[in-house]
Amino acid sequence: MITDQWSRNHTPGVTGSYRPTMAWDTIASTNPLAGQADYWTQWSRGHESIVSTPGYRGGYATTYPGSRRWRSWSNYGTRGRTMLRTKARPVRPPRPPIPQNPNRGKHPKPAPNRPTPKPDWDPGSGQWKPGDGWNVVLGALQMIDMLGDQQYTPDALPSPQPAPGAGPGGDDSSRDRRDCRRAGSGWIDPSPLDSANGNRATGVEACLDSAYIADHPGSSTAPKQIAPPGYTWARSTAGYLGNRPPSSWVNACHLIAAQLGGDGKDLRNLSTCARSANATRVAADDPGNPERMSTYEHLINKAINNEGQVVHYQVTPDYAGNRTVPTGYKMVARGVKPDGTPGIYLNKFVPNEMFSNKFGDWRNIGRISLGGNPVPVGATP
Repeated sequence: MITDQWSRNHTPGVTGSYRPTMAWDTIASTNPLAGQADYWTQWSRGHESIVSTPGYRGGYATTYPGSRRWRSWSNYGTRGRTMLRTKARPVRPPRPPIPQNPNRGKHPKPAPNRPTPKPDWDPGSGQWKPGDGWNVVLGALQMIDMLGDQQYTPDALPSPQPAPGAGPGGDDSSRDRRDCRRAGSGWIDPSPLDSANGNRATGVEACLDSAYIADHPGSSTAPKQIAPPGYTWARSTAGYLGNRPPSSWVNACHLIAAQLGGDGKDLRNLSTCARSANATRVAADDPGNPERMSTYEHLINKAINNEGQVVHYQVTPDYAGNRTVPTGYKMVARGVKPDGTPGIYLNKFVPNEMFSNKFGDWRNIGRISLGGNPVPVGATP
């Protein structure tokens, strides 16, 4: 055994012994109280540490062949600190997943024996014989010869036109499709009453211009003589909702307004509505509805009489089931200016709602039920 004074990176008074084929075997300090040794320690798990140990240090060491560093397994009575540096270690890859295909693996499932596929058609059934292909080509050439060497030009399809009566509000297929007038004149077409549900109105379609409105002034309603279905019931309902007098809360509504030529005495053009859905409020405690029917009717009137537009206009009441009072009104208007460019366009739904002073909320009078049953229905006045 050869003993050597440790002098490279250790404090004086520290000695060790090693063998040529091994690292340091022993280490001792002649100054156990004040000596300090800094040395490398390599652990068998791939770590290296630098140990700084003040005071007494002792222990024993072992090594691996080919190494020149002292390896310490223990330090006794030390008060040092250790800093670790981890070396990269090879990572074992995971095992490949087990294949889920039953036809793979150690015991694959053999493929079933299937008979040789046979054609599902008979090659001889078509009676196709050699030379038939030439006959087809020659037949096409003969057809071309029938043209007499003239260029073949397919006839152009005629431009699509609406069938008579198919266009909105018209039966003259030769007219300008942007202009709904018939023979240059406006018109109003009420739809038939719904006799299965109390003769309730079903809608009105119109083509309006300034000349038609001037020649066909509308008329106001007279509910005491002609009232739409559910009118009396709606007045009683208004009283129940805390709204008085009922005449200020319920109207017989025009579908086509009087200012647009609508008839107030034709039941096909009338339906029961809340005042707030129809026109400006009358009662002081009625909040009113700014998006009422009259709001849009004024816009249509202005487009016709002030701007010279031709307006195709349609009003359709909406009903919930077999009730005779509508839930609201769909109003659609499309205008054409005198130069043919698009004019006014409206597509609105006005709900048939009435404010309740008794309950403090809005009620749609077309959706009321009594005892779980819809009202009003049938011939209820």
